[in-house]
Amino acid sequence: MSAKETEIKQLCTDYIFNETKAAFMLLILSQCEELLKTEVKAYDMPEDILNIKADIKGYLSNLENTLNASAEIKEAALEECIELKNRLVEIYKSIYSYYVQWNVVATPIGDETALRKYKDSDAYGKKIDYNRFYQDCFEYLDLSDSLFTQKARIGKLLKCLPLKMTKDKYFDLVQSSLNLAFGGESKESIELSLDTLINTCAPGAKKDYGKYFPEISELLETKALIKASVLSDEELDNAYTDLTSGFEMLQDIEEMCQDIFNDINSLIIIFFSGLSFDDLTEDNPGHKDVYYKCVELINKNDATETALFAEPLREMAENYAEKLIDRTNEINSKEMDFFEKYGKVEINDEDIRKLAASETFICSCFYGDLNAEIFNFNLAEDLPPADEDFKKTAFDEFLSVMRKEFSSLPNAVRKVSMLSLLGSLPVDMSPVETVTFIKDTLESESKLEGKLLIMDKTGMVLTEDGYGEAPHHDCGCGHNHHHHDHDCDCGCGHDHHHHDHDCDCGCGHDHHHHHHDCDCGHH
Repeated sequence: MSAKETEIKQLCTDYIFNETKAAFMLLILSQCEELLKTEVKAYDMPEDILNIKADIKGYLSNLENTLNASAEIKEAALEECIELKNRLVEIYKSIYSYYVQWNVVATPIGDETALRKYKDSDAYGKKIDYNRFYQDCFEYLDLSDSLFTQKARIGKLLKCLPLKMTKDKYFDLVQSSLNLAFGGESKESIELSLDTLINTCAPGAKKDYGKYFPEISELLETKALIKASVLSDEELDNAYTDLTSGFEMLQDIEEMCQDIFNDINSLIIIFFSGLSFDDLTEDNPGHKDVYYKCVELINKNDATETALFAEPLREMAENYAEKLIDRTNEINSKEMDFFEKYGKVEINDEDIRKLAASETFICSCFYGDLNAEIFNFNLAEDLPPADEDFKKTAFDEFLSVMRKEFSSLPNAVRKVSMLSLLGSLPVDMSPVETVTFIKDTLESESKLEGKLLIMDKTGMVLTEDGYGEAPHHDCGCGHNHHHHDHDCDCGCGHDHHHHDHDCDCGCGHDHHHHHHDCDCGHH
């Protein structure tokens, strides 16, 4: 074994060892925080989630025995936890679909409020340079760094418009966009992608929609029936306030599910690493102490003892976890320095290659995100492309589902849902066709406030994708097409972009470490 191989082997070993111990402490920390929770939630906890939480406590309580048992028992525990993770992901898919529906239902209400604000503004009487606006849209598409980016940007722009095309033309466009999106994809990839599109763009078509946290689905169903244009200002504001309360509940549910996801990943890391219980705790007797006390509090379920010990126990676990994470980051920095010094390193030792792959897996679990997981298909890269007969059948069945689901929706919500689907695909239109369509749509708007809403939404898309860094063009409408904040400030008091999945956990640690290529499978 070469000196380089010896060095990287030791770094990988140290990383796995410390990150596994950190996962152990974070699991204890999480359970201490669970013991401290006293707030009564505005929703009922589904039995399926309660069962998963009970399973996590059971694995933690029996962790010492499991880790000191045979390799077969630890492997069985690992497989069970992976299945537990899969169960949670399936549950969360329906919760994620509520976010999509929330955006769909809230859009007509927010747009109507914005239209009224525009109508009361001083925009009337001002000259607007529409040609400059169209030029901005074309340049935004033309400056795309790839054809795929361009097609995706077209979908974003179309979502800013009111839907003004016949159903046949719409579904023809979706059909051709599906062919574009899945030109060389495998059968497995297409099946999973279409199922995901249904879950995110027409979740009501899924048989388990509304099964979990029905309070949310019932709220969305009620608000979807609202015809925003006939409401008074007060009624409109109350409708949005109700939706905002539901959104806050949804965020709380998401956070709870992410916590459970983290706990399961911690268990997976612990069982996968192959460490014994003594390996986890030998460096610091305090690690054993917090584990035993946490398990005692869980099993005794005594309110008095919990009140006395849970908070100091939580603080100890948090302190231990932070030190271990800092140590892991130090090791990672040494790994980065190693590959910066030596560049691409060919690893011939199979054991080191396996060790590096193990480190990558453990790191992916440690920093796993539930929202990303529901789009992680884990498919082999060498699957053959699907044949044309399969694609035709699959696309026809998918479009049949979408037609049926869209036809059951109230008019305003239906149009937003249809645009949501189109915006999820690389749209089969050219930049010229897109800008012409935008121009025709804008000119067909009889009221200035309708034009301003389209331009404001479009300008925000351009800015979010970096086009706002170009020199600012003042079209004279009184609205800034290149420098909107992420939360569109059109004066309506409402947020047109409601859910951001780029979450910062605030832990202060870098969650993205590996950027080297040593040809060992470790990324």
